[in-house]
Amino acid sequence: MSRFRTVSAFATCCVLLSLSWIFIKIGVRDFPPLLFASVRCLLSAGFLFAYARIMGIPMRLRYVTHRVNFLGGLLFFGIPFVTIFIGEKTVDASIAAVVFSCGPVFSVTMARIFLKERLTPYRIAAILLGLSGIFYLYLPALLSAGFRANMGLFLILVGALAGAGGVIVVKKYLHHEDPSVALPHQMVMVAPVIFIASLLMESYKQMTITPAFLVSLLYLALLSSGVAYVLFFWMLKHVDISQIVYIDFIDPVLSIIFASLLLGEAVSARLAVSTALIVAGGFLATRGA
Repeated sequence: MSRFRTVSAFATCCVLLSLSWIFIKIGVRDFPPLLFASVRCLLSAGFLFAYARIMGIPMRLRYVTHRVNFLGGLLFFGIPFVTIFIGEKTVDASIAAVVFSCGPVFSVTMARIFLKERLTPYRIAAILLGLSGIFYLYLPALLSAGFRANMGLFLILVGALAGAGGVIVVKKYLHHEDPSVALPHQMVMVAPVIFIASLLMESYKQMTITPAFLVSLLYLALLSSGVAYVLFFWMLKHVDISQIVYIDFIDPVLSIIFASLLLGEAVSARLAVSTALIVAGGFLATRGA
């Protein structure tokens, strides 16, 4: 396997996924976040189904029921999409990316509870580092402004927890299923749930379809949830998982840089320290001993 192809796929995936936080922030300025998330799911599923058809990949689930796959999709995409899109109405894209990067730390904790996996010293240190990063970033704002004022930050944290639960479901029930098959099915099943929530909770009176929103939607649906996932599936077959997980560590750092350059978001010392703690925790969470 060409090293150039592997490095190119990895770098492209990192850039596309880290830019997602910026385009979510841009899109939710003009469009209801839940409706935005549901449309993104449908467009992304259509892209992935089209890709599978072109590549001759059978799109029938082989090892799990649609009910189990739906549970995985709800935890992996449904809840995180809802909480992230709503959360970024009030939370900076860079902070959202950093908070969500706690996912590996949460996954390790849940694996101990639900899968009875052993907690090694590395993973205990990972949990402590991840939690310290969250507390250092979140508690001062909570104490000064209160819980209600920081609801967006809390929602993104809930999304990270749900995504970690999705990892547990995938590892326990979906590990034999081809992710390029399971993923678009999950999106198709989850999108109507998010849309119904949008109908119940959102008003469309002030909705405007701006050029900025359309660019954000196309980016997220076709590049972030489309091309990036195709590259990710390719890497799963050709690259060790121990190397792929570095995307989780690079993502928040790149997101901070992009948010500063494209959105003018400030990079505070507190954010930098929190990022270092959380990324270090995520790194240790992937160590096996």
